[in-house]
Amino acid sequence: MDSSVNTVLSSQTLAAHPPMPARLDLTLPPVSQGEVLVVEGDLVLACTPDLGAQLGFPENRPFGHRVEQLPASLQPIIREAASLLKPVTRPRVLLESATGVLGPFQVRAVPVRLPTGKAHVTLILSEIATSEATERTIRKLDRLASVGTLSTGMAHEVKNALVAIRTFVELLLEKNQDAELAGIVRREMQRIERLVAQMLHFGAPASANVRPLAIHNTLNYSLQLVKHHLDERMIKLELEFDAASDVVPGDQDQLEQAFLNILLNGIEAIGTNGSLTVNTSQPVAGQLPPALAGRNGATFLCVSVRDTGVGVADENLGRLFEPFFTTKPNGTGLGLAITRKIVEEHYGLITLQSEPGAGSTFSIYLPHSSASSPESKV
Repeated sequence: MDSSVNTVLSSQTLAAHPPMPARLDLTLPPVSQGEVLVVEGDLVLACTPDLGAQLGFPENRPFGHRVEQLPASLQPIIREAASLLKPVTRPRVLLESATGVLGPFQVRAVPVRLPTGKAHVTLILSEIATSEATERTIRKLDRLASVGTLSTGMAHEVKNALVAIRTFVELLLEKNQDAELAGIVRREMQRIERLVAQMLHFGAPASANVRPLAIHNTLNYSLQLVKHHLDERMIKLELEFDAASDVVPGDQDQLEQAFLNILLNGIEAIGTNGSLTVNTSQPVAGQLPPALAGRNGATFLCVSVRDTGVGVADENLGRLFEPFFTTKPNGTGLGLAITRKIVEEHYGLITLQSEPGAGSTFSIYLPHSSASSPESKV
């Protein structure tokens, strides 16, 4: 290359990259692939804003901090990269800082030797939370598969026991003149048998018996099943059946189960001496949750169950419908997950509003017509 060209290139390079001042405060712009920290010798030169804030750098100004002031887990990585002058990678690193433990990160340190003899080390910290979330999902699916296998075995045992139980109960009911009680017991025995039959065919979709349902009647039946719990705990029941039209297409057993789960959840949250309010309404378009706003022309029936219980902590609101998540000492974590599945299979939506110490409101939105959904699912 011609020497004049070299001279031009050198002057252009110096203009574009002027000498580094003796003192600077440098915060790197955010990067999409993680966080970046730049070290020269024993000094921190620069870092991305989020990492600077998490590490407690004043106003995200990293300059002037020494390597020994960084989290202890990063220091040996920096020293190893600087001494070997080779990239160093650690697959999982936790960072201890004044704000707590950060990470886990995958850390890669890339060194460059400077003319001064010092090593310039750039650390790239990539969060691996996504991988851990995937691992948790896989573990959850394994648990669900185990529950499926276990439930099938249990169903066989329950079915055998039901034969003897049903015979004994039928004999008792013949001697009991309470016709209403006899009807409830027989109906519940039949429902248990149907549930057991579904468990024995686990893995195949349950055949739903979809027909027009009067939801007020369905709610009254579910309330009959929890009346003893309400009386025992001295919980006041308030009914506000305000919906003018309460007929929706659905499966009687499945919706009874969904309402029963919500009612029992509210009763357990109250404990004693509270109130449980069951309300039905027909919200207009502006009153629907955003998730239902796209259902053009669809009308919905809303069933709300409001309790005066302990409420739900903010950090648990997003997880309450997850399978196996529970805050109860003896809970299974399946009741609300099953309820959401039933509601979604009816092309509906379930929402929760809660305030710790003030109670919770579960709202179930069911379409008045299955024609409001793109295809029949239940």
